[in-house]
Amino acid sequence: MALTLIDWLVVIVYFMFVIGIGIRMARRAGGSIEDFFISGRGLKWWLAGTSMVAAAFASDTPLFVTNLVRTYGVSGTWYAVNASINGLLSAFLFAPLWRRSFVVTDAEFREMRYSGISGKLVRSIWAFYQGILCNCIAMGWVILAVLKLGKVAFGLPPEVTFMGLTMDSSLALTIVVLIIVLIYSTLSGLWGIVTIDFFQFFIAFFGTVLLAVLSVHKVGGITALHQGILQSPEGGPNFMRIIPAYGTIAMTFFIVGLTIQWWASPWVDGGIYVAQRILATKNERHAVLGRFWGNLAQYAIIIWPWIVVALCSILLFPASKYPDIAKDPESAYPKMMVTVLPVFCRGIMCAAFFAAFMSTIDTLLNNTSSYMVNDLYKRFFVRNMPPKHYVFMGRLCMLLSCAIASVIALSSSSILRLSMLAFEIAAGVGMIFILRWLWWRINAWSEISSYIAGIIGAILVNIKSGQMVLMNITLIFTPESKVQSIREFFINKISTMSGFPFRITFLALFSTIIALIVTFLTKPDETEHLVKFYNRIKPPGIGWRKIRKIAGPFTLGPDQLQFKWLNFFIGAVFFYSLLYSFGSLPMGYFKVGLVSLAIAAVSGICLWKKVDVNRSERKDGSSGGPARAGNPRQI
Repeated sequence: MALTLIDWLVVIVYFMFVIGIGIRMARRAGGSIEDFFISGRGLKWWLAGTSMVAAAFASDTPLFVTNLVRTYGVSGTWYAVNASINGLLSAFLFAPLWRRSFVVTDAEFREMRYSGISGKLVRSIWAFYQGILCNCIAMGWVILAVLKLGKVAFGLPPEVTFMGLTMDSSLALTIVVLIIVLIYSTLSGLWGIVTIDFFQFFIAFFGTVLLAVLSVHKVGGITALHQGILQSPEGGPNFMRIIPAYGTIAMTFFIVGLTIQWWASPWVDGGIYVAQRILATKNERHAVLGRFWGNLAQYAIIIWPWIVVALCSILLFPASKYPDIAKDPESAYPKMMVTVLPVFCRGIMCAAFFAAFMSTIDTLLNNTSSYMVNDLYKRFFVRNMPPKHYVFMGRLCMLLSCAIASVIALSSSSILRLSMLAFEIAAGVGMIFILRWLWWRINAWSEISSYIAGIIGAILVNIKSGQMVLMNITLIFTPESKVQSIREFFINKISTMSGFPFRITFLALFSTIIALIVTFLTKPDETEHLVKFYNRIKPPGIGWRKIRKIAGPFTLGPDQLQFKWLNFFIGAVFFYSLLYSFGSLPMGYFKVGLVSLAIAAVSGICLWKKVDVNRSERKDGSSGGPARAGNPRQI
């Protein structure tokens, strides 16, 4: 897809726009760590939530979804959509608790939750484990998407020469874009990032919708798409089902997702960069609605244009005629961009593509830097320096993490495989992340042991000798009639996508069991420390009954929210009915889609009335804005 001069002008104007916002926000972000990493705790729900989904909406995501759809059908995307369950839980249960903590990162929260040396240790371990290892792997697969798309989507020559240096053209393009991201993100901190993310989300979303509409037109309309998928050897009658058919691999993803995957995720309580956005909100109501909107947009709205494009790609580029796409299904998406988009739309789509890429990279850079500075450098190495010193170090750490991620990208070939690896490394920590909020007995050693068990388990399921050990253990409990099929699975399938449900189930159960055993073999945290934590966070549930007897009952402030299962239920009804309607209407199932949309409208109105962001402002006349005077960190 060779770009015209007008197309390149659109891209250049877009780059100048984001750099301009970064420069404008530079002074606002440079005052302190809280300004640079959590926007002075002044974000409104719509800005925080849009930034969350923009961070999740990366250049790799359409490719990743295309792979799932072409391989397993529409219902195969439940591999990704299952995470919406923990998104709902983190919105209604955990978002208010995060906001009460007044920490800067979720790593710092660990030292607040756990006492003694073990609390300090788990804080530093998580900062390294998530901030340097997992975040850099995530940035690696996002950068890899640009490397894959470069030549195909932008019509670049194989190599370019600049100042006597010759290099791969995709690599050169990636370097240019990363430099632009580093300029505005290091200047403006989270203030600039969330502001730019807001615009980038709508630019990227418009581009994907445009591509979806033009793709449907290219194949002859919705009816022709339906008929074509039904008759295609790669499709069939179950290929466009939203709920998977019984006995399919997609159904396995669906069941494992509903029963295990959602709670095994390290995102289950809304941690990592999601917690960063929650901590940056004005108050608890903004935190709840921001997290809910981010989850809704990510899993119920933006995923459908990608699915439509992937379905159209099956008709235009069947695997039987395109061996390159059969080998790498992710490449079908950029090929659709080349084929479907007319000349005058290519600049817009390129800007949308860069918006998706940059909105994720800038978030991960800032989040990784926050761990490096707030939880490692400042906490354990260089203390009591002026705030601007730590802001400078934050900018320096962004450069370092970008370099690490680039090395990972250049050493990898599959976006989907990298995403599964990152999930597998962290699988099993989710249940402990839930219990640490709801049960006083969980301690730092519980978390640390879950990290170690997760890494050991990930190694076992990804190397041949470990797989053979697991096979022999499984065969002990296997009936004779199933022995051959179990052997075949461990020898040929466990390392493939179809083996992912087994891998994630094993890792989740293995890590959780080890962590709970360690919990009962180690001493609980100091009672005084737990009482202090309880009084600040005010966690719900019977798991804190022993500490509640010591601390006494608490009273929620006018700006604080009590968790109610009814709110969670209404939010879930709204979410899934909207998801089903947005999936049914583009697929031509109009009656079901309209009924689902009506249910979504009613439940949405009820939810808004129950979680009104202006309620506390009407009661006490305050804005609920940057709570510096009452910030427990400064008392």
